[in-house]
Amino acid sequence: MKTIHRLALAVVMLAAATCAADEFAEPAPGAARTPAWCSLGLGWGGSSNDYGGDTLQNASYLLAFSAQKGAGIFTLRYTNLDNGRSEGDLAALYEHAFSRRRMLVSGGLGLGLRHESVHTVTWAPVLADKSWPGDTDGELGLAWSLQAVTRMHEAAGVGFTAYGWTNGDVSQVGMGLVMQFGWMAGRD
Repeated sequence: MKTIHRLALAVVMLAAATCAADEFAEPAPGAARTPAWCSLGLGWGGSSNDYGGDTLQNASYLLAFSAQKGAGIFTLRYTNLDNGRSEGDLAALYEHAFSRRRMLVSGGLGLGLRHESVHTVTWAPVLADKSWPGDTDGELGLAWSLQAVTRMHEAAGVGFTAYGWTNGDVSQVGMGLVMQFGWMAGRD
């Protein structure tokens, strides 16, 4: 898991280095809107409940809502790892934008509430929470996020995201493509 975290951090740091010369774009004269957007992510992920090594073996989904003020981005996100237990987090994060002119490159930390559900197949689907001893469903943990997304258009962007959650006992990571829609600070 540590290798995956380091790889994701390296990718975002490389993207940030290429954008380091960017100055923060000033809002257009008369612009009254605060940059805000919805993010939809699809990729692969893994959980420390599933494996002992660095494996991204399950589909991973992300839905987030963000608002930006200066270099600060406030995000509410929901993640889901489709591994038969549908685990993920509901998190509130503060992210810092390292660049936002041609690309939005940001990293953030926050608090996440872990969710986990087991889908049992019988004659009718049954949703069972906390299905085994030692389950950490509902526990608070540290949520993190890294992203590099284009800002070539004011209403949409596409890029790469890596995100995760940990509380010391259980950790999850997901990474993949992300699409953002909304009112964004475009390029000059």
